[in-house]
Amino acid sequence: MRILFLFFILLSAAGFSKTAKHLYLTSPGYIGGAGLFHNLNIALGCLDLLDSHKELSLTIDFGSEGLYFDPNYGQNWWSYYFENSFFPSKHLSKLKPQIKLLSDLEKAELGNSAHFYMDRVRANHLLGSYIKVKKEILEEVELFFSDHLRGSYIIGVHYRGSDKWLESNYVSQLELVDQIRKRLLVYPEAKIFFATDEAFVLRSIQEEFKEKVYFTDSFRREDSLPLHYNNKDPYLHGKEALIDCLLLSKCNEIIRTNSNLSAVSCFFNPNMKVINLNTMNDLLIRGAETKGSLNILNVK
Repeated sequence: MRILFLFFILLSAAGFSKTAKHLYLTSPGYIGGAGLFHNLNIALGCLDLLDSHKELSLTIDFGSEGLYFDPNYGQNWWSYYFENSFFPSKHLSKLKPQIKLLSDLEKAELGNSAHFYMDRVRANHLLGSYIKVKKEILEEVELFFSDHLRGSYIIGVHYRGSDKWLESNYVSQLELVDQIRKRLLVYPEAKIFFATDEAFVLRSIQEEFKEKVYFTDSFRREDSLPLHYNNKDPYLHGKEALIDCLLLSKCNEIIRTNSNLSAVSCFFNPNMKVINLNTMNDLLIRGAETKGSLNILNVK
């Protein structure tokens, strides 16, 4: 129902069937422009509308706003990571489209609806049809996967600590370690691909599981502040996060805490088994899994 409500907000029914519309998506003005994967989920929400309505076209122009802008890489930071930023209408009308500049409220609704309610198969269709990750980023992902993970059963783990406790129930490291141990009882030869923004969490997981743990050489914080607010190298932070997301999507299963990053990894691989450690408290309240968006693996 929320996406239908959004549809009427964005595209006002009056004259919709007769007039082409062009959605213009800029980086949101809230929380510093938001993280890469919240922005990606907003784009998925727009593409969901585009895919269903031939009168629509879309431009994604994040410009110099937000957390990832670096003029050395261009004037639209979306294009640092993805090949295409203009998505034409399927409608052959020569009428000049009406421009719809999305508000921050509409962006938040679109992003949250995609994150929590979009079916994983649907999201995967939209990613495959419209969004192309830069070739050089895909090559780095494939090189890491081939060097370290190929041929093994892989348990992906994404632990987002930092500020996420403000939005979701807190998941302790003890809960995380306990869940990994349970999965290793089922797959004792498995490798663990571990992604986190917190350096001290990674160290504790290494101490616990030793040579089973694989991870990228990414910047991590020693405190509990959110990583994407570190602007020392904004392009690199986005690139490293996207590489982690794509590597998680190559795993056989994922143990995750609430995060747009790991939610999107599940969109890239709709068949991946998922254990969400936040499920019992807030995702059940939202009802997301009843819509097939999480494919939760029930582990006893």
